[in-house]
Amino acid sequence: MPNSITPSTVYIITGASRGLGEAFVRRLLRPDVHLLCVARSDNAALRREAETAGVRLDWFERDLAALQQLEPLMAELLACAGIGGGMLASASGVETISSTEPTASGAQTHSGSPATSIAETRPSPPNASGAEPRPSPHAATASSEGERPNSSGAAQFPPPERDAAASPPDVPRLRLINNAGVLEPIGPVHEAGTSALALNVAVNLTAPMALTAAFLRLTQPLAADKRVLNISSGAARKPYFGWSSYCAAKAGLDHFTRCVKLEQDALPYGAKLASVAPGVIDTAMQASIRAADEGRFRDLPRFRALHESGSLTPPNEAAERLLALLEHPDFGAEPVLDIRDITS
Repeated sequence: MPNSITPSTVYIITGASRGLGEAFVRRLLRPDVHLLCVARSDNAALRREAETAGVRLDWFERDLAALQQLEPLMAELLACAGIGGGMLASASGVETISSTEPTASGAQTHSGSPATSIAETRPSPPNASGAEPRPSPHAATASSEGERPNSSGAAQFPPPERDAAASPPDVPRLRLINNAGVLEPIGPVHEAGTSALALNVAVNLTAPMALTAAFLRLTQPLAADKRVLNISSGAARKPYFGWSSYCAAKAGLDHFTRCVKLEQDALPYGAKLASVAPGVIDTAMQASIRAADEGRFRDLPRFRALHESGSLTPPNEAAERLLALLEHPDFGAEPVLDIRDITS
């Protein structure tokens, strides 16, 4: 079904193919939204739903552990939404001879060229947010036009003046949801291999940092409503036997968000950010936790009891609450939150 409505909001969602990420996408299947979904494998059923509903959805099969490819990926994502080249140059005062046009409505897939991941093979158990367990690393190759690389190779634009004119009137609201994550390795850290530890930190911490940095850098000239939602965990604030990597990475994500909030608050077109623990959600990650060895994860009885008592939050309910928070006028006022502490 064709969609002639210009999207008012662009959502970039990682770990979009299952679990909480899939629930985010389903909640956002509206004609005024452009969905840019990143996952390690496809979700054809979800793409068909978007096609039937006339929702603009683009699917990017990528492995976020391929860290060197994340900035090109963000440039490709923004360019796919028509945010690149001419729009960015116009906002920053740089002339350009070309611009990027948004994609047509309907679901489309974008395959990338193979890239070397931080680990040769991804672990097979399901991860924390629903990203796929199959080893299928890909990376983006496209970049937006009108960028000036700095010495590190990162795209750079002249800083906007505080009294600069607003961005083009058709610029949409921009949302980045860093949802993808992995739980493994589970067990005492002295039994974990270096590659498993590195992979956990790469996906749970370094990838969200890199994607956020690229998102903020590439959109910095735009006077747009820009927001970043980092999916954290109660494990960022409570230690768990056997989850040292996961706890450390999520704690790092929280503090990263605190620091970036300070930086963005000092900018004329700064983004709003929050790192939010979503509660215990009934995803494939919870099933893998219940199947763990109690000797490697001592809180196993508690998580089994949560499941048996029906205390797990359905993914669609968690997604609804998190999206309501993301769009709330006060989003970002507190950089680190637990959704269970929010009463209204």
